[in-house]
Amino acid sequence: FVGTSKRGFHSSAVYHHRSGYMRAACRGWRWNASDARHGLLVADKFRALHKRPTVLGVRVAQQIHEVCRPLAPLLGIWRGSGSGHYSTINDFAYVEEVVFDHVGKPFFAYSQKTKNPINGQPLHAERGYLRVINDREVEMVIAQPTGIVEILAGYYAANSDACVINFESTEVAMTATAKTVAEVTRVIRLENNEMLYDVSMAAMGQSMQHHLSATLQRVSK
Repeated sequence: FVGTSKRGFHSSAVYHHRSGYMRAACRGWRWNASDARHGLLVADKFRALHKRPTVLGVRVAQQIHEVCRPLAPLLGIWRGSGSGHYSTINDFAYVEEVVFDHVGKPFFAYSQKTKNPINGQPLHAERGYLRVINDREVEMVIAQPTGIVEILAGYYAANSDACVINFESTEVAMTATAKTVAEVTRVIRLENNEMLYDVSMAAMGQSMQHHLSATLQRVSK
């Protein structure tokens, strides 16, 4: 910031956001003890705001909600490839990007998109929220442009090396023109910056069967 001090002299200060310090350059202003103390307090506040603790090997923002901390390794951008199959369609392959983010509340925002690995054409996308209830239970709501909304509940286990989340749908809502989906299960496994997931479903009058699997690598935290 640049401004004028109460003494009427021009002053400027620059805060370096990565290393967490404040550099002040003042012209015509002789600092006294009170000014110095104030400067230190401001610098300490900046350092506190930009401090990034490590949780399960992942650097997370200071304001992450406490209940979400065990699942902090999910946060970031993930990219990789997967394959799909079902009794009513032809087998297919895809490339994928998944993002988990947070705003300091007891949930993670989730987004996903896939493309054709040959021509890059968009295939599927979905968005939702992963709600952490306590140290074992989670819920998730996922909306899809196909007119389907999944409401899922499940459990997770996490330690310093890995985490596993198992979801089962409690309800699948559909618009009037959406294809019929009766039930969905999702499993997410995370270990050593690698994410693997599986999706199974009962749809179009078919019994529960495996539908999707993918392996993703973390590309950004």
